[in-house]
Amino acid sequence: MNQCLDVAVNPVHELRAELNRFEERVIRQRDALILLTSRQVADSAALPQVLRSILEVSAATLCVERASIWKYNQERTSIECVDLHEARCQHHSAGYVLRAADYPAYFTALAHADVIAADVASTDPRTSEFTDKYLRPNGIQSMLDASLRLNGVVDGVLCHEHIGAPRQWTADEKSFVVAVSNVISLAFERCERQRAESVLSLQAAALNAADDAMVITDRAGTLVWVNRAFTRLTGYSANEAIGKNPRSLLNSGRHDASFYDEMWKTLLDGRVWRGHLTNRRKDGTTYVEDQAITPVTNGNGEVTHFVSLKRDLTEPNRLEAQFLQAQKMEVVGRLAGGIAHDFNNLLTVINGTAELALGDLPPQHPVRADFERIKESGDRAAALTRQLLAFSRKQLTRREPVDLGVLLTNFCGVLQRLIGEDVRLVVSADSTLAMVPADPSQIEQVVLNLAVNARDAMPRGGQLTLEARNVHLDEAFAATHSGVKAGPHVMLAVEDTGTGIAPETMARIFEPFFTTKEAGKGTGLGLATVYGIVQQSGGTVWVESEIGHGTRFLIYLPSAPAPEGGEAAATRDTPTPVTGHETVLLVEDEDAVRDLATRILHAAGYTVLAARDGNSAFERLQTGGADVEMIITDVVLPGPGGREFAERASQLRPGIPVLYTSGHTDDLVMAHGVGHNQLLFIPKPFTVAGLTNKVRDVLRASRVREGLV
Repeated sequence: MNQCLDVAVNPVHELRAELNRFEERVIRQRDALILLTSRQVADSAALPQVLRSILEVSAATLCVERASIWKYNQERTSIECVDLHEARCQHHSAGYVLRAADYPAYFTALAHADVIAADVASTDPRTSEFTDKYLRPNGIQSMLDASLRLNGVVDGVLCHEHIGAPRQWTADEKSFVVAVSNVISLAFERCERQRAESVLSLQAAALNAADDAMVITDRAGTLVWVNRAFTRLTGYSANEAIGKNPRSLLNSGRHDASFYDEMWKTLLDGRVWRGHLTNRRKDGTTYVEDQAITPVTNGNGEVTHFVSLKRDLTEPNRLEAQFLQAQKMEVVGRLAGGIAHDFNNLLTVINGTAELALGDLPPQHPVRADFERIKESGDRAAALTRQLLAFSRKQLTRREPVDLGVLLTNFCGVLQRLIGEDVRLVVSADSTLAMVPADPSQIEQVVLNLAVNARDAMPRGGQLTLEARNVHLDEAFAATHSGVKAGPHVMLAVEDTGTGIAPETMARIFEPFFTTKEAGKGTGLGLATVYGIVQQSGGTVWVESEIGHGTRFLIYLPSAPAPEGGEAAATRDTPTPVTGHETVLLVEDEDAVRDLATRILHAAGYTVLAARDGNSAFERLQTGGADVEMIITDVVLPGPGGREFAERASQLRPGIPVLYTSGHTDDLVMAHGVGHNQLLFIPKPFTVAGLTNKVRDVLRASRVREGLV
């Protein structure tokens, strides 16, 4: 049972960890900006020391090895290093020169972009020119640069260089370097204008570039300055806000007097106050912000002003909502798991009986169409149950080494008929593709669901591309992609040239029962099933899409060693029933399922001894089971379970083969001690051919072990 609970809460832990990492990173950036502002005030007369301090704090905040500041020469033909900070050895140097003629792509990008974020600098077209002379000698993998503007003109660049594995820069890190570059730009402007700026104006100019709302108040709490982000957050213009007290302007009524009394006590003691506030916008709506208020003192140590940094918690709250959605998905998954057993038993009887009837009826019989409709509806119900279990990661799986290249190639014919002649299908795979441990039928279902969505997104035709590649995901990639573990993977990409996915839809595409299709044309389980199968296979799935420019699903599955002396699993043909003559002991507590399985096995030539529980089955084996050559038992039975009965039976009849069956979910079957041996297990609902073929395979394998064949 503990294992079941662990499986259930893993996605919740992953989302909570992602939320915590996001909050910690942004809080670190916020504190760094406040620190830089206070140092700027303290060191306003010494620009070199100010720049050193900025680079040290910025490098530490972003966890990079090198940070530097460069400025154009007067002719704008090169940039010269004003200061280079190397964090590992705490060394500062200067004087290096980069000529525009040697690096035209980078200088062009610098002139037109506020931020140059090169995750892999050696392959990014803007920075690849540095590879031989600069990147490789210094071990630099990733670069995050922000332009320095003086009087509105690009006059230099702030550089951050990461050494080690390539790194994917986040949106908040890009915003942070823009804010830091503005701090640097303002410092240069102050020196150029040859006048000392006041502490308040310097802080205001630096903080106004940030995405977070920032305000400055006097000692009494009256607003004297607000940045543009404050206006965006609250709806109040600077003219409407300045001169007002934030408590009266933004008061939501959610905090009592003692809350503000404690805040003021902390601030007037000269300490930083941090906390969450619920405030009210101009339009009357409320929002929650994370606020840090820092006292500003004069030369005598007296508090004269307060600098407040307000971080909107809309995005963290969105992650929290995603966390809650994951909980809801788990509830649906538990519900699906709870009904799976009964559903699968019912469907076994419905589908099996219909299949037997169809086998007995001639093609023109008047009721044959009715049984075909029953069988078709039963198959659809079974597929729906599998989908419910798949997205909740409770579906029974039979993992084996799978070559995605072989699987995709064999699946092309099915896919082409599905997507239609007006959609071009392109399949590409590495010739030495690694194996992935997965259930091949589930991977086929993933590809099928994505292909159906792609077809619907291309009503006038287009191209569907399936690509399988070996990739190695490093620690940096894993750190920025929730659920990813570093190491060798196989990437499965499914890309279409369709209409794309709207941003508001993107956030919900993996929710169960969410669909943008017309009523009756979609269950809302397609992508939820994809997500569940990939997660259950130990992988992760990401989506890239732009309206009008198609969608690309990227699935990363951990690779596994190739099987010895065999090929990977591919698609399978539907088996036909086979016959036998042996005596089989069947243990099944559901009367209808037991009767159906007995009919199927009798029709295939087997002699069947049937029992409804483990105790009665053991008695039959003791008293009249000398001819029994195989046992078929349900996993979950009244009294001793199927595994316990099989162990008792093996003591009485050593080496007797046992085939397990169950309609329960994966975690419950595992809890009863039955693993995922593909040969020794058949899930419900099973077909006539599926059962007879499985029995034949188990008996054949038993004889091979005994050396009889």
